Amino acid sequence: EIFSSLNPVDFEYLVCALFESMDYKTSLTKLSYDGGIDIHAEKSELGHKERIIIQCKRYTKQTIGVSEARMLLGVVHDRKVTKGILITTTKFSPESKKIEVNNPSIELIDYSDLIKLLNTHLGTYWTEKLDKIINEQKIKKKAVNKR
Repeated sequence: EIFSSLNPVDFEYLVCALFESMDYKTSLTKLSYDGGIDIHAEKSELGHKERIIIQCKRYTKQTIGVSEARMLLGVVHDRKVTKGILITTTKFSPESKKIEVNNPSIELIDYSDLIKLLNTHLGTYWTEKLDKIINEQKIKKKAVNKR
């Protein structure tokens, strides 16, 4: 229910905050013509560099099908990134999960896994701080855009 109260852009801000809490440097893309990418995330540690693209799908009832997983896989190969992650507030079809199993360069995170990640990295009371989390991301994005 908490996800359905968010507009799609605020959902992207929430996911951005999640990945920042996981020690990624993140940046949101433009709202349109983003090439299927909502967030860029990078982590660079000695011996391990990771460039990730993240696509956010805030749906209420629609199951994410195999075509979305295939498109993500194509964008990953086209952009030559380490991994592509598709995060949704619903669930994935069995066919899309098969694409993930056969392709380690993509990861599909459904609503239950997303909640686990949010609880782990933003704390179990993240829902009570949701407005603050989103507003902090908006302020960061405005500061970056002014540069």
